[in-house]
Amino acid sequence: MRILVIARPFTFHGGVESATAGLLRALVAHGHDVHRASPGRQPSQVGVTEHPLPMPPLPSSRRSRKWSVKGAR
Repeated sequence: MRILVIARPFTFHGGVESATAGLLRALVAHGHDVHRASPGRQPSQVGVTEHPLPMPPLPSSRRSRKWSVKGAR
């Protein structure tokens, strides 16, 4: 199965970050075609295809709203 995960930039030392990295590793280990889209540069993970995600130049609170409204259309 092809899976796209959209994630904020992170490092691998926090709780949510470690869980996300673990999820991606598990999906790859189970044979899925895993892709990650995120703004900025992410630490690479074996088996995960990276895609840059352009972010609009807005404050973070407005960026979240813009993505949710855009996705609903």
